[in-house]
Parts: sequence; structure tokens; C-alpha cells
Amino acid sequence: MNSKLFRYVEIAWLVIGVIALGVALYEINTLGFDQGKVYLLLPAIAFVWFGFRRAMRKRMERNMGE
Repeated sequence: MNSKLFRYVEIAWLVIGVIALGVALYEINTLGFDQGKVYLLLPAIAFVWFGFRRAMRKRMERNMGE
């Protein structure tokens, strides 16, 4: 696959994480931390996937350069 596509997918996960974090913080502010803390799960997953995709892209770029 093309490294540009990997970069776009990486950015998409970052955007999803930022938007989900905004929604989670809004819900925590509205409902209180005890009821709203479950909304922090989605941004955590999105940021983990962002890191995973970034590491995979870097590894693939390094392997293609050799």
C-alpha cells in the first residue's frame, strides 16, 4: 500500500480521538465524572490505534528504504 494512505489513516485516527475526547469531556462536565468516565474509553482506543498506526507506518517506511 501507499505510504500516503497510511498517513491519511493515521491522521483520521488522531482526528477521531480528538473529537471523541471533546465529546467525552462534555459528557463528563454534563453528567459528572462518575457517570461520564465511560466516555473516555473511545478516545483512549482511538489514541492507541493512532500510536499503533504511526509505529507501523514508520516501520514500513524504514523497511522500504533498505
